[in-house]
Amino acid sequence: MRLPGKVAIITGAAGGMGEAAAHLFAREGAKVVAVDIEEAKVEPVAAAIRAEGGEAIAVGCDVT
Repeated sequence: MRLPGKVAIITGAAGGMGEAAAHLFAREGAKVVAVDIEEAKVEPVAAAIRAEGGEAIAVGCDVT
């Protein structure tokens, strides 16, 4: 665990590389803010991280 006490804001976290990054950062001990344009699509990612023992929230946001 290389990131305990850190917060990672991951955009595009509802799928693909963003989802993979969110899980990776969580496994390394970071608290994850999983961001995607549709919160309903990113909530399952945050829920999966929490189910694995990590800390995560889902945020719906257009970062463009």
